[in-house]
Amino acid sequence: MSTSRRTLLGAALGAGAGAAVGGLPATTAYAASWQQKWAPSASSDKLGAFETIEDDRADSHPAGSPHIFATGDNWRFNMHTVDRDTSTDRQRHEVTGLRNGVSSGHALSAGSVG
Repeated sequence: MSTSRRTLLGAALGAGAGAAVGGLPATTAYAASWQQKWAPSASSDKLGAFETIEDDRADSHPAGSPHIFATGDNWRFNMHTVDRDTSTDRQRHEVTGLRNGVSSGHALSAGSVG
C-alpha cells in the first residue's frame, strides 16, 4: 500500500518545524509595552498641542475666525456652510500631529525606545 501525498507532506512539515526549532528553549512572547509620554489639555495647552493648524486656509470666511479653538477642556472645530477650502468643492479645517510636550513628535513612544 502506498503512502498518500498528504501523509508525506504532513510528515515533512512536522519534521521541518522540529528542525527549525533546533532544540532551543521555548520563550514567552510579550506584547509591546507602550508608555504615554504626554496628554495634552485644551485648557492649558490650547492650540499649542498641535503641530500645525489649518484654519480657513482659503480665507473663505474671515468673519467666522477662529474656526478652531480651545474652549474649557475641549477643542472646538466650527464649520460654517460658507467655509470652503482652496478646492471650492469641499470644506476643510484641520490640525495635524500632537506635540509631545517638549518638541514636535509622537504622543506615544515604545517602552523599549529610550
